[in-house]
Amino acid sequence: MLNKRNIEFYHKQYEMAFKEEGNSPSRMEYSKKRVSDLLSLLERKPGCALELGSGPGLDAINMNLLGVEVDALEIVSDLVNHGKKIQDKYHSKVNFIEMDFM
Repeated sequence: MLNKRNIEFYHKQYEMAFKEEGNSPSRMEYSKKRVSDLLSLLERKPGCALELGSGPGLDAINMNLLGVEVDALEIVSDLVNHGKKIQDKYHSKVNFIEMDFM
């Protein structure tokens, strides 16, 4: 279970992700390459994925843009909401779910 101290830590870790006009475009490009490389290593056609601790969902969004159906689970509601805003910008359809999965 996450306590208030842990949640504050996660907020600090993802602080840059909240500044969409700042570093997000470069982070999206990095995520896009990482996800593309992962799918090519798997040598599989896109299917379904479950991302635990998705944060703002950059990898989940990029997987979805490559044809993968994605459920993205995150405990921090601010990150889930931010991921939904980013996804709208990129026209993806990730199923963001706020939940404590630990």
